[in-house]
Amino acid sequence: MSKKIQDHKARWKRISEAMEVAGIRSQRHLARRLDISSPAVSGWAKGHHQPTLDKMEILAGWAGFSTEWLLTGRGDKIPGKSLTVDELKMLQNYRRCNDAKKLQAQQYIDFLLSD
Repeated sequence: MSKKIQDHKARWKRISEAMEVAGIRSQRHLARRLDISSPAVSGWAKGHHQPTLDKMEILAGWAGFSTEWLLTGRGDKIPGKSLTVDELKMLQNYRRCNDAKKLQAQQYIDFLLSD
């Protein structure tokens, strides 16, 4: 397998992980969220062309990942403090909640931790 093919497959795996963490269900959903065409995203997945830096910065922000890691696989995946994928999903879900639901989540966690 050529280096170019390996690189694009590894990059697409990172993009797919970012999509999962950000709650993006499909290539079409990603295209819609990034305001680009579905064939453009399909081209990233197939390795026909590379995603642009500005679109990867947006996706990295949604997932809480570093743009450098998302594009290259180098550097820290999560800037600052390392979180597991499950922790990151929980954080992303929490951030989507309204204030009342955030309070309920905090109270539930407090309940779980009290013994």
